[in-house]
Amino acid sequence: MPKFNFRLQSYLGLKNKIEDQRKQEYGRAISALERERGRLAEMETQRAETLSSFKTDLSGSVNPGQARLHNNFLVWLKESIKIQTGRIRDAEAEVEIRRAALTEAMKQRKMLDTLRDKDYSDFIHEQNLAEQKAADETVSFRHGDREN
Repeated sequence: MPKFNFRLQSYLGLKNKIEDQRKQEYGRAISALERERGRLAEMETQRAETLSSFKTDLSGSVNPGQARLHNNFLVWLKESIKIQTGRIRDAEAEVEIRRAALTEAMKQRKMLDTLRDKDYSDFIHEQNLAEQKAADETVSFRHGDREN
């Protein structure tokens, strides 16, 4: 039986490599998103701690300089949190772009896999027909020898 040779095997290999690359890019985008979310969580924790510290300072004697420092820091943190929220939105958009690219690469690879499977089924069918034809010829040849 001859060996099955898929005519688009090199193209399928290329599509597999592209899919692997897209998986890596998608993973990196998810990691970046998680890092950005972690930074936001740190900022929010720092803001909560600063507010708690500010409230504690206000319960005792009020130092105007210290109150201004706390207030300025809280304003800065609020702005930083807004900026970080924007970075998270950007990272989420990047994840969606990478996910869409991965999905498309997977569709293309699956399409080629389906084509390869169909070609393989056709190849097996043709081989079975050829074997059946060879068997029929052998039988008819032997049968023909006995009649003479």
